[in-house]
Amino acid sequence: MKKILVGLVGCLAAFANAATLECEHSYSLFKEIIQKKSDADYMSGWDEIHDYIAKYDYTQIFNKNHPGKQFWVDKHLYFAESSWGNNQWISQREYNKRIKLIVKRNAESVFNPYFHEILPPKANVLTQSGEICVVPVQAYLKVEGETALKEEGNQKTPENLVLEAMRIDHIFVRDIKNNEWRVLEFNSYITDKDFYEFFPDLPDNIKSELDDGVVEAQEATAEQVEDQD
Repeated sequence: MKKILVGLVGCLAAFANAATLECEHSYSLFKEIIQKKSDADYMSGWDEIHDYIAKYDYTQIFNKNHPGKQFWVDKHLYFAESSWGNNQWISQREYNKRIKLIVKRNAESVFNPYFHEILPPKANVLTQSGEICVVPVQAYLKVEGETALKEEGNQKTPENLVLEAMRIDHIFVRDIKNNEWRVLEFNSYITDKDFYEFFPDLPDNIKSELDDGVVEAQEATAEQVEDQD
């Protein structure tokens, strides 16, 4: 009888968590997660990167289906090899090799040049994967101006420039059992098979509207070419 009651309480707790959408109340956490994710790519060490992956990377919960492998999502890093652009399950050895190279590059960085704006959600639904919250994240690049100077009394100091970078949809997923959020940065090159494994019942109208910034970047490049002409 006691076991039945415990099970019933657990089911009721999960139902209560599922009944309330928490997306719009979780933006401070989303901002923290995105900053940790960005730092992992540009300035964090080995331990910090693996802590982020273990706690927030949504694909990690599917590792049990792919023994000895981890899922790699293209990180848009300037020093990445061409093979890093493939979004796929790779061996643990290759995964660690790439992380080690990121750590090595990060050791040369004094700061993370990016900061982010978390935009209003595009979609917020309950699925069998948990609560799904699709959040566009606008990245900005801080560049120290080498020639742009501004007067401050008798002193001249470098003026930092802020450039708008890509805006990419991030899929946040809340586990309704433990109430914890994880995230996957959307990439249109994730295969349908892998995407279905991650989100088996995500409505098609939401999936079709997901944006990884590639089109946006292509349009910006085209505009620059036209301006030069």
